[in-house]
Amino acid sequence: MKTTNGNAFGILLALAACANETGRLGYAIAKQRRIIETELTEFINLRNAAIRRHCADDGQLSEAAAAEANREIREYLDIPCEFAVVSVPADVFIGGTLTSDQMYLLDFMVEV
Repeated sequence: MKTTNGNAFGILLALAACANETGRLGYAIAKQRRIIETELTEFINLRNAAIRRHCADDGQLSEAAAAEANREIREYLDIPCEFAVVSVPADVFIGGTLTSDQMYLLDFMVEV
């Protein structure tokens, strides 16, 4: 799948929210998550470093500090990235416990 770092990171967050899924769908979600995390390694490292730089000593990130960290990583969001898609049959996809919002975000995983 061809997309951008920003979109791929959004997909990664959606996949992380589905970590409790089991069976074939859970397996596909876990595998897809690993594939995207590998593709986004550099982006994730840059993002985490920016957040750490702006955190207070107690580890908290104020709204202003978060805005500054976001400003630093913004230039990396539109960089193209590509990853393999782990697909599942439609009956497996709809047979899970995903919410409609999660299904919408992860519908690229349904076999066509």
